[in-house]
Amino acid sequence: MLPCNETHAGSRLPAVDARLVVPETRYEIVDGGPVHVSPADEAHGTQHSKILGEQDLDRLQRWIARAAVCVDLAEVLGRA
Repeated sequence: MLPCNETHAGSRLPAVDARLVVPETRYEIVDGGPVHVSPADEAHGTQHSKILGEQDLDRLQRWIARAAVCVDLAEVLGRA
């Protein structure tokens, strides 16, 4: 922890309000100035969602197949 006499008060940081950008705008502060940034490509996130959905479907199908094997095995053992 810095002693009280070694604060950042003498540094060349901008005032707090000078670093703020209006929320939900396409600007960010980089090196002390506003920079226009492009929005994220929504299709990228959509593709991730589709992959996760396909993985969930695959897991469900494998679980159903295993459950069917267990039921079949229980029926065979029950008859023996």
